[in-house]
Amino acid sequence: MRARVQSPSLLAIGVCMCAVLAASVFLDVAASANPPSHIETDAVGTFGQSTPEAPYLYSPEQMELYARIEAELKARNYSRPMDSNGARGVDISAWCGQSTWSCLKNNGYNFAIVREWQSVCRVDPNGVHSVANAWAAGIAHVDIYLFPSYTCGTSPASQVDQTIASMGSIPFGQLWFDVETGGGSGSPSSNMNWLKSAVNHAVSRLGANRVGIYSSQYMWSQVMGGATGPTNLPLWYAHYDNNPSFSDWRSFGGWSRPAMKQYVGDAKVCNFDVDLNVY
Repeated sequence: MRARVQSPSLLAIGVCMCAVLAASVFLDVAASANPPSHIETDAVGTFGQSTPEAPYLYSPEQMELYARIEAELKARNYSRPMDSNGARGVDISAWCGQSTWSCLKNNGYNFAIVREWQSVCRVDPNGVHSVANAWAAGIAHVDIYLFPSYTCGTSPASQVDQTIASMGSIPFGQLWFDVETGGGSGSPSSNMNWLKSAVNHAVSRLGANRVGIYSSQYMWSQVMGGATGPTNLPLWYAHYDNNPSFSDWRSFGGWSRPAMKQYVGDAKVCNFDVDLNVY
């Protein structure tokens, strides 16, 4: 992920994020989390795309699709669909429309992780719309991530709550905490206390099966020092070796094995900036 440049806020969003949250309740999600062909055939491209300026509007058909996606996520315990050959996906930190998601899918990227909280201590105004567009394009699984603001004055629990609330009715799989430099991080001990508090609250809201940690060996040492992390949760680690496998894995933070790897940072695919991941 590296240290992301924060997206500029739109004036309307900055004035009243609650308007987006209210609109998000009626956002469309138009593809299954493990999409059967009938959902892709009948729904993809039917409802247009969601943007901060023009979010989806409610319709019974859209809410039916939302319910079907949510049911499929629950049926597999919100985990990513298994692929014996290793599934490839992307993570993003900017608005992404349906056509780009469709291009990414056609290039073999079948899952996504979208930034939903920025390290400048606010909900990402683009996040929920990119998630909705990913489902609409037929992406098989979509997670979100939270880039913490350690010292902004908003509590860990509140950052988690605002992140979850910002999704409205749009389903998502897991919530990942992005542990890297940025977000006004303090000492390793204070950062670790922040992370423990945030993770405990997220687990109480979502369940341990829906919470994970993103970091790298270097970033963990920079932000958390030699602390042992919440190793009961899955680890998504970064190592930019252009190798979509775990053959390079070296333990850090107390984790003995990873769940997912970010193997390329800052790639350009379908004329869009992404990081590349595999699980």
